Amino acid sequence: MKSIIYVTLAIAFISCNTTKKMGITDDAAPTVADKTIVISMKKTMCYGQCPVYEIEIYNDHTAKYIGEKNVDNVGEFIATLPEERYNTILQQFKNASFFEFEKEYRAAVSDLPTTYLFFSYEGKSKKVMDYYGAPKSLKALEKMVVELVNELKWEKSKE
Repeated sequence: MKSIIYVTLAIAFISCNTTKKMGITDDAAPTVADKTIVISMKKTMCYGQCPVYEIEIYNDHTAKYIGEKNVDNVGEFIATLPEERYNTILQQFKNASFFEFEKEYRAAVSDLPTTYLFFSYEGKSKKVMDYYGAPKSLKALEKMVVELVNELKWEKSKE
């Protein structure tokens, strides 16, 4: 009986924490083809139909979306943010005091997706993991990025 419990717990832990590395650390914002990632969000899978995708927003106002599972757009897509929208998003991250959030929000519960949110501004970078128990202000930033994913006009990437 104990072995069944251990196997079940191991499967739950692996499924909730299996993600591709974003390649982002707290030390510096990565550059991609002379662009710097300013904001990035990755949503991981769960046992159900949780959307699995990643979005990266760059300093040149472009964005890259990689849809993996349970999303309308599967594959790699690109879009451009209007300058006003880009500036509004940056301001929201600054107003939320993103760099003051904890690095991780988690609890001993299973089968939830994990959200990784990254922000880089004025030489500071931070990645926050939200599995459970994040403050409302962090959840509001996540919601804003989700809304951005839904409102941008994505074009299939040629890469």
